Amino acid sequence: MKVDNIDIVTEIATAGYAIAVNLGPGSVDYSHSTYPGVWQELYVKEGLHFGDPIIIHAMRNEPGKSRWSEIAVPDSMNVLERAHQFGMRFGAVVWLPNARGFMSILTAARSDREFSDAELEALETSLKKVVET
Repeated sequence: MKVDNIDIVTEIATAGYAIAVNLGPGSVDYSHSTYPGVWQELYVKEGLHFGDPIIIHAMRNEPGKSRWSEIAVPDSMNVLERAHQFGMRFGAVVWLPNARGFMSILTAARSDREFSDAELEALETSLKKVVET
């Protein structure tokens, strides 16, 4: 797995990103996050992944990509509102399942504006390259 394929992600995800490759029940082959450390600690400590509408959306849908603002899953744990407090106001998610039924997912954030269509495509291409290597 070559994670150097995600240089473009660092450029366009100006408020950080997180990637998990082959995420399965209780396991993940690779994960990395550049989100603020305080946010990562809060996310884990409070178990926000259980109610994260971005993750829930990805797990319930066919492979694809979405801006956070396009996701209609209820945010019962106020994950997105809390993320805003750490500069992650706009975001995108790309997800791909593999043949074993595991999921690879890339979330990316910005503080200044929505991701463009071209940036969504770049995120998707980056995740595919990581998963395929």
